[in-house]
Amino acid sequence: MKHHLRIFLLFPLLFSFFTNLYSQEVKTVSVGLFTGEGYAEQDENGTWHGIDVELIQNIAQTEGFRVSFVSLDSSTQGFALLDNGTIDMLADIAKNETREKKYLFSQHEQGNSSSNLFVRENDDRWDYGGVDQIKTMTIAVERGNISISDLLAWCRQYDFVPTIKEYPSSAQTHDAVARGEVDAFVEGDNFFNGFRSILTFFSPLQESGT
Repeated sequence: MKHHLRIFLLFPLLFSFFTNLYSQEVKTVSVGLFTGEGYAEQDENGTWHGIDVELIQNIAQTEGFRVSFVSLDSSTQGFALLDNGTIDMLADIAKNETREKKYLFSQHEQGNSSSNLFVRENDDRWDYGGVDQIKTMTIAVERGNISISDLLAWCRQYDFVPTIKEYPSSAQTHDAVARGEVDAFVEGDNFFNGFRSILTFFSPLQESGT
């Protein structure tokens, strides 16, 4: 049975971070969020709302620390800010062996997601799930996004290597498809206004029954 890609809260592997967190002083923890409708978004007053926001705020209330949120444009930016200490925690991050060597993941999943291949909503060249068509595509990916690994693994099952073009942020992959610069982009969400999914695929690591 195939499972969705599991996503977690991510922390730096720094003893000082946890020492400060559980000291007598109430600490403010800076959390990097990838904005998305219903998940993490700010209203006109700058107040954060969404499922991810509520989850992190509940953790903070239970553990006795405050949170501040930082809006992120890309996973590359998120990891850079985590590495230089600008933020203390990243939300919605998929786990892999390389990342586990450098970072500490939450014990429990924050949620789960599949990856999708999106084209322009009005681009009628592409049918859903057409492997031969996907072989001809140029696909935009956000640099450092784990969905790249999932896409490559899926393509290996059909004995081809996709044509990929990397961009610094997910927003730039969307713009590239909208302009017709590339044919499709890969994302770990299920819906984007103005685009449609022609393929849903899963991480091979999540194909066991566990």
